[in-house]
Amino acid sequence: GCIMAASGKLYYRTAAGAWTPLAVGSGSTAGGGGTTSFDTDFSVKMSGATTVANLTTTKIATFDTIVIDSNSEWDAINLRWECADTGPYVHFVNLVWDPNATGYRNVYLYVDGAAVLNRGALNFGASLNAHVQITYKMNLTAGQYVEVYGRQNSGGNLDAIVGTPATEWQVWRVI
Repeated sequence: GCIMAASGKLYYRTAAGAWTPLAVGSGSTAGGGGTTSFDTDFSVKMSGATTVANLTTTKIATFDTIVIDSNSEWDAINLRWECADTGPYVHFVNLVWDPNATGYRNVYLYVDGAAVLNRGALNFGASLNAHVQITYKMNLTAGQYVEVYGRQNSGGNLDAIVGTPATEWQVWRVI
């Protein structure tokens, strides 16, 4: 089924349609089908808007308000998450954009300075914020780093903002 992140927890949707917690925060785990569990290692939110120029892929530099960093993996100087232990990780990002009726909005995950995946959406109209989410499981080696970037084509500058629900980035190590 689907995967959803909310309130520091990871959920999956059962065949019956119920959302069931797959993980709980602060390093404790709950089984998701009995074979895989997750450890909530990291969560960061934005402190303010990041302006993204038209047709420019821009690092979201205001991801800087730590919620949890149980393995000390946040690099506050370079504003990136650095993998401490080799293994599989699930990254979830919710990026919220100011309303604008033109173009698309994208969120990218970069590993070691190169784009590995992006997700996008068309604009949501002149009066609605665009929420673009990405959830991606990747195998990382200790020392690799991950960053979040945004891209848009509204015809001018557009802000990735602190939204409701929160613009956030969470990481779970699959154990």
